[in-house]
Amino acid sequence: MPILTASGALPSRRKVLLARPNDFLVEAMSDAVEKAGFAPVALRSLEQLSTFVPEELAGAVISTAVVSSVSESIGRVWAAIRARSPRLPIAIATLLSD
Repeated sequence: MPILTASGALPSRRKVLLARPNDFLVEAMSDAVEKAGFAPVALRSLEQLSTFVPEELAGAVISTAVVSSVSESIGRVWAAIRARSPRLPIAIATLLSD
């Protein structure tokens, strides 16, 4: 299933922002986000954040992955999302071992 761009291929569905994405996060989260009725959108840079209308976003998932297409820290990405949309729900995605 395709990942939408900031232009929004499915404008009628609210978007979940996959922030600091890596290939694993995008692959793992996209199906779950779509099954929940939302459109996954991979954030490829912090500058891209300004292209979104805050009301289009239902939430954001910030990855703690070391490798990401967004080089900024988790804190900086969180702050940028919070500045753009103060009430947007944000989840943190991380891998844990046994």
